[in-house]
Amino acid sequence: MYIYVKVHNRGWVSNTSNDGNWLHIYWAKSAAGLTQASWKGLEQFNGKVTGGHIASVNVGLLDPGKTKVLVIPWNLPEEYVSGPADDNHFCLLARIFKSEEDDEVPPITITPWYDVVSDKCAAQSNVSIIKDEGLCKGMKLQMTNVYDNDHEYTLEVKIPNKIDSEIFDLAKISLEMSEPLYEGWFKGDLQQDNLTYYPNIKERTVYLNSEASKLKSILMKGNEHQDFVLKFNFFKGSSETNKHYSVDVIQRDKLGNIVGGERFVVYSPDISDEKFGIIKDIDSNGVYMLTADIDEENQSFIWVDSANDIIGVTKSIVVDSNIGHKSNGCVKAIAYNDKGEIKVANTDLEENNYIESIENNKISICVKMKDRVDGNGNLLQMISVLGDGSTQKMSKIIETGKDSITLDITTLPHGIYCISYIKDGNILDSKTIKI
Repeated sequence: MYIYVKVHNRGWVSNTSNDGNWLHIYWAKSAAGLTQASWKGLEQFNGKVTGGHIASVNVGLLDPGKTKVLVIPWNLPEEYVSGPADDNHFCLLARIFKSEEDDEVPPITITPWYDVVSDKCAAQSNVSIIKDEGLCKGMKLQMTNVYDNDHEYTLEVKIPNKIDSEIFDLAKISLEMSEPLYEGWFKGDLQQDNLTYYPNIKERTVYLNSEASKLKSILMKGNEHQDFVLKFNFFKGSSETNKHYSVDVIQRDKLGNIVGGERFVVYSPDISDEKFGIIKDIDSNGVYMLTADIDEENQSFIWVDSANDIIGVTKSIVVDSNIGHKSNGCVKAIAYNDKGEIKVANTDLEENNYIESIENNKISICVKMKDRVDGNGNLLQMISVLGDGSTQKMSKIIETGKDSITLDITTLPHGIYCISYIKDGNILDSKTIKI
């Protein structure tokens, strides 16, 4: 494996081999915050070294305004070569200074991380390219406390170009925290800006809504490392082929210093034309069980309503009739497999419509049901609150096998009445009538 580093002479004089300018290359396990100790191979996490010095190369002759590419061979430590695939994501750092040996270290008391932004002789590559199967798996990243003492941090989103903000119209971007990281956020009172949080669906997962999204006041112990997974759940494809978007995730300390971050280059998937069905079961209380009718293995799912709010993340979900009203009856299921293929299915949740019609002849009303009543425990109730605060109420059992019932209204005062169809104590449908 080789690393290619482009070096540019921005000065006014030529650099020669005798000038003693050496390019030093370092690697580190991908993390939103990286310390100098990590880059230098002085840290371990879960029994593995988190980084190290790769090599030093003399820059050599380079005239003003000129650029050259230096090639450095790189052999990963064996524990990463034979380790799981999702553990093999790394960051690279290039620094130029006078010594061939890696012994020129800025005082740790200044900052425990390398301030690459302010250093004209340093460059860092923290880029993850996500496409195909990576969309289903997501990208695991570390959040690191770069200080020896307890500290609080913010994770925030930045969009490098305005056009990249389109990704928020195409995908739900989820950030799933490890349990200790979630506990740190919980201890910080779950502070956030412009996030969506569904604790009843996935307690340790939040969704980033825009470039203003922030996960704030995450409390971490000294030198603590914790994982989080960023996942791009597309529910729409881009109109352009091979379209990609850039999203930056930045880690700040409580003073606002940027201690690290990662750029994600995300390729929009092709949405398959192949459809799948949604199996709908509804119980007597108007509660739906929705199941994606797809048998492929290694699938992950996300369900959204018409406002693209998430209502579930498993193959089968349970929703009540209120979801149908809120989303105009439309629910969408998106299925992802480990090859990066995405399929979308839609279904309509019909509003409860047990009462088909009501006929009023001023002596009685005839309530027509949509279907014949099946079983016992079916009741039609007629109720009104009059102007003086008194309540008029009439109830009548609907016989099994009947699809209509007649109510005598000659003794009832005029007013607006609510007629409800009730089964086993649950109101399944209601309509109003004036008599």
